[in-house]
Amino acid sequence: MHELSIAEALVAAVRRELGALSPAAVRRVRVQVGALRLIEPTALRFCYAGAARENGLTESELILEPVAGRAVCRQCGVEFAIEEAVFLCPRCDSADAQILAGNELNLVGIECVADDAPAVGHSVAPVTASSR
Repeated sequence: MHELSIAEALVAAVRRELGALSPAAVRRVRVQVGALRLIEPTALRFCYAGAARENGLTESELILEPVAGRAVCRQCGVEFAIEEAVFLCPRCDSADAQILAGNELNLVGIECVADDAPAVGHSVAPVTASSR
């Protein structure tokens, strides 16, 4: 289950981004997940909850932002949606395509609160978490 190693990498990235803030201050963690990563959202949320609990991020919620797969054919130049792991250009049936989107796995935001203060969004430069 690669979702566990991804969840652990996400928690480690959040901890690095926090700096001096308490891990208990984290309320939401936003992550872009490309369709081509073949990540099961329910499994990732489950693994994240366990990894977060072990690292003091107990109150944090993982928000997954899906990114659809897209490619461009290198033969005829048509851009098309990728809905399966094996794909062909819908115009010329070529398998020679460049993936444009759908392979993302980026930590894109951390929402924190300090004591009784309202939640404050903290955007981070995309941090790529990859499976081991």
